[in-house]
Amino acid sequence: MQRLCLLLELRKIYDYRWVARFLVFMLSFNNIVYAQWPKSQIKTLQQGTTFDSIRTQHAKVGGLFLEVKSYFEEYSPVKPGSVTQLYFQGLNKEGELMVRYVFTHALLDFHMETRLTYPNKGKQELWLDQSRRVPLFVLLDLYYKENVLEVDLL
Repeated sequence: MQRLCLLLELRKIYDYRWVARFLVFMLSFNNIVYAQWPKSQIKTLQQGTTFDSIRTQHAKVGGLFLEVKSYFEEYSPVKPGSVTQLYFQGLNKEGELMVRYVFTHALLDFHMETRLTYPNKGKQELWLDQSRRVPLFVLLDLYYKENVLEVDLL
């Protein structure tokens, strides 16, 4: 009888621990579900046999804010033939945006990285014409405030 009472008492304590763990898990899960994810814009274009996917998002220092994937019919409809990426690196002393430009071309087995600067609070015109018959025109509005680079695809 004593063992049965002890077993029931331990079971009661175990149930309270389980409920407490479950509540802590649900509260932490709730914060994950409602967390602020970066605003992302996606645009697709087709020029002749080239299909482009353009994705922009707000970025903190070191983050990706523009990615252009180009799919060439002669290469693969599933794998991108070239990928252009722009990463936000911070502000320089003059208040300009420092950007790391990364270009990879699978057909040519070519990879290039360089650094660029853009003025803050302005529209940027990008003409991407690496190995393309017709250059791809991308218009961005870049604005740095409160430790976040805000990017709008126009």
